[in-house]
Parts: sequence; structure tokens; C-alpha cells
Amino acid sequence: MRTKALVLTAALTAAGLLNSLAAVYSVNVVGYVNVTAKAGFNLMACPLKATPNTVADIVKLPAAIEDAQLFKWNGSGYDVASYFGAGAWLYSTATDMTLAPGDGFFLFLPTGTADATITFVGEVTQGADSNMSIDGEAAGKFSLVGSKVPQSLDLNAMAFPASVEDEAVYFWRRTTTSPNGGYVIYTYFGEGAWLGSDASQPELPTPLVGEGFFVFKKAAGTWTRDFVVQ
Repeated sequence: MRTKALVLTAALTAAGLLNSLAAVYSVNVVGYVNVTAKAGFNLMACPLKATPNTVADIVKLPAAIEDAQLFKWNGSGYDVASYFGAGAWLYSTATDMTLAPGDGFFLFLPTGTADATITFVGEVTQGADSNMSIDGEAAGKFSLVGSKVPQSLDLNAMAFPASVEDEAVYFWRRTTTSPNGGYVIYTYFGEGAWLGSDASQPELPTPLVGEGFFVFKKAAGTWTRDFVVQ
């Protein structure tokens, strides 16, 4: 999975976009994020907020795709949304499935599907709303998360709440050894030091815009961003 484009409709300059939004000035930044998905499983996360925040409102798939499925982690398994083309979704939950900023999920595209542009539509989360809680071992579950804002930096630079003895973060990526996808695991050793399981990947865990990852922490923490577009 790779990010193809990030377009925010607030008279943004190209230079501002390429600089992690650092030179953008706006109170409410609304627009869309395009992410490329491949056939098979793609581990994503919602990088924008919308009202309402159902899958159908936030995730826009090409109308021609059929039989795609979205799997949202519920703490012990997955809730499923099935796509039937032309914007039609069917949910396994009693109510419409929702995606808040930072919610992670798997998107499955059927075998043989050409690379597809997945469009997220909504507003950039700013201020204290860009902070998020990460579950710890006491909760008895992994967390499936991503950045609540459309920004790609390593987890150290994004102030991810890693602490000594934290287990790891798990990305699902296509690599030279796992061309169809597999977990790339980064284990934290303190003082900003991480050890990755695949030498072909970046030295530090760096989620792409719209990419999700599993987290297992021994103690719950808060991912404090307080992100502001300015």
C-alpha cells in the first residue's frame, strides 16, 4: 500500500502539502486523501473525520469494484462491511459501521483486482481531538490504530507512547520475502530504539498516510499529538 496523493481543499499550496502540512493556514481543513490498495489484504486507518462517520460516508471505493470487504477490529475479532459496487455496503453489525479518525481496518480486494484508488473524505482532526488512547495489556486485547491526521512520520517523531518493555507494533506490508503481504514487526527497546523484523523496511516504524497497524502495549497510554494545521 502506498499513498498516491493528499489533497486538502483550503487553497493549499503544493509546497505546504509536501512539508507535512507545516505551511498550511486554515481553521477547518476539509478534503480527501487518496490511498492505493492492491488485491488481497491492505491494512489501513481512517485519517479524516466526517459527519456522519459511516464507512459509506468516509471510504469511497471505485464503483466498478465488487466483492470487496472491510474488516474493523472490535477488540477480539472483526466486524465486516461488504461492498457490492456503486457505493453500496452491507454491514455485519446491527447498525451502520462507523470509522472514527485513527480507527484501523483491513480492506480486502478480490484476487485479480487491479490497483485501486481508495478515497477518504472528511476533515482534518486538530487540537486536542487529535490525541488518542492506546489500550494496554490489562484490556486483554490488541489495538488496531493509525494516525488520526493525514501525516507520515516515524512513530518517535509523532510522539507515539512507546515505553520500555512494550511488546511491538505490527504493520501488514508487501515485502521481498512476503510479496502478497505479511506482518512487519517493530519491537521497542527504549530511548527511541526500535528493531524491525524486515531489513528492507525503514529503520524506524513509519506509518504511511492512511496506513493502520496493530499495537500491543503492557501499559495503556495516550498518543498525544495536539496536531494543528498552521
